[in-house]
Amino acid sequence: MNLLTEKINHLEIYLASKSPRRHELLKNIIPNFEIVNKEIEEIFPDDLPSDEIAQYLAELKAKAYQKESNKNNLFITADTIVVLNDKVLGKPKNFKDAFSMLRDLSGNKHTVYTGVALLHNKKIHSFQDSTKVTFYELKKEEIEFYINK
Repeated sequence: MNLLTEKINHLEIYLASKSPRRHELLKNIIPNFEIVNKEIEEIFPDDLPSDEIAQYLAELKAKAYQKESNKNNLFITADTIVVLNDKVLGKPKNFKDAFSMLRDLSGNKHTVYTGVALLHNKKIHSFQDSTKVTFYELKKEEIEFYINK
């Protein structure tokens, strides 16, 4: 048993995320947790710097669970955003939108920010990290294949 598991073994753990990738990642370190989800409008202030948005949104999601929070549980929320040329790219709404975003990212460098919030006993602790990503030049067929898979 690792130190993390020992510390949280007595807690009911909830992952507040629809992301299959987040489920998979958490399962690798914490075998027992429940997936919960509330629809949250992901709105942030217009003047919020792009490097603070992911953490802000993760905290916003955590606040939605504050009534349920107590000393016996832990809620984990997260958000990821992509910033290209100082512009935040939202979630694509459809094929055309996804194609346009991937075409814009193609051959360019962008930054991916991920914010995480941990809610325990009504207190939120949050952090974020960023990664610089460089896309190689994508062909139209590659973009279409990726979107369709």
